[in-house]
Order: sequence, then C-alpha cells, then structure tokens
Amino acid sequence: MKDFLIKNKVYIVIAVFILLSIFVSYYHIGYNPELKKDAKEYYEAASFLANNPVNEEKQLGRVLTTPLFLYTSIFVNFFVNDYSTSFSIVNIIFYFLCIFAFYFLALEIYKESKVAFLSTILVVFNFYVIDPGNAHLADMGGWFFFILSTFLAIRYINTLNRKFYYLSIFFTAIGVLFKEYGGLALCNLALLICIGDFPWKQKIKDISLATLLVLLPLLSFFQVSLRHHV
Repeated sequence: MKDFLIKNKVYIVIAVFILLSIFVSYYHIGYNPELKKDAKEYYEAASFLANNPVNEEKQLGRVLTTPLFLYTSIFVNFFVNDYSTSFSIVNIIFYFLCIFAFYFLALEIYKESKVAFLSTILVVFNFYVIDPGNAHLADMGGWFFFILSTFLAIRYINTLNRKFYYLSIFFTAIGVLFKEYGGLALCNLALLICIGDFPWKQKIKDISLATLLVLLPLLSFFQVSLRHHV
C-alpha cells in the first residue's frame, strides 16, 4: 500500500484537491439545487426525451447540441430520480476526468511533471470549473473531450503514431455530441497537422479525413433526430 501511495502520489494529491474544490463549490460558494436558466432547459430537454415535452422548440435545440449529456443524465436519473442530482453527478464525474486529462496534456506539452502538476492545480481551482452553477450545466463533458482529444492530437504530432490521430478524431466526435464546443478539438488537430513536418498532400488528406469522420456521425444524428421529433 505504501509503495502504491508513493508511486501515485501526484494523482492522489490532485484527487484530494479536486474533492476540496468540489467541497468549496457546494458548501462555501453556495450550491442551489433549484434548476434555473440553461439548467432548466436541460431539464426540459431531458423530460422531452423521456416523452414528457414542455417546450418543444427549446427542447429540440438542446437535444441537438447536447444529446449524449442528456441521455447520460437520463440514465443516472433512473437511479436517483432527481435531475438536479443527476446533472451534478454527471458533471462531477467529467470534472474529475477533465482535470486528469489536463494533467496529461500539460505533461505532454512541457515534459516536466512539476510544471504539469502546478498547471493542473491552477485549473482545479479556476472559478469557472468550481462555480456551482456549472454543476447543473453540460459544460464539463464538452471540456473533458476537448482536452482529451487535444492531448491525443499533440501525442500524434510528437510520436507520429497514427493510433493517436484516430483516437483524437474518435473522442472529438463523441465530445461534439456532449457539448458543441467539444468538437473544437478538431481545429487543434488540424492546426497541429498544418504546422507538422508532413507533405502538404498528406496534410490536406489528414485534415479532410478528420473533418469527415467528426461530421459524419454528427450529421447522421441530426438527420435521425429531426426525422423522429419533427
């Protein structure tokens, strides 16, 4: 056990800080379980998907921009029976994942564990991610996949291992279905390919393929959703 703690002390310390930030968010800044503004629209959209429509125009807009967040929240809500709680659970899980993804992103960029650790701590206590209002929104899933896909894109450029190229595309395609800006990692991949040491013909081919693979499932989902709900 002692060897495990020593070997993984960086991850353990980060996890402790994450728990502390959640505590600060919920009990010091002020957690309010009442769903307001965007959170209320997410609730209505989730209810809509559960065949209990209230405002179809707003619901369809949220369904199209955050479908996987909504379906994940509906699944969690099956056990907790409270959307305020299910939204928070989903976002807290992605908050944990987002912080660790950022650590590996910083480590890949700087190649220095101390710099990566300190950078991660700054993100842990960034007001945006501990603002309790965001605990009710779909932001954390989008941020996680954006950061993870960007890490994989940089990993691809550093190693030239095509596995990371396709993994970056795969998680970007998932991320855009959690929150629309989760798909912005595609821009990072494209920019890294542009400045990479590749022939221009390959750059154009790789960027075009990545764009197609990200947009294809998104457009397919839009078509199916519009056909089903309109």
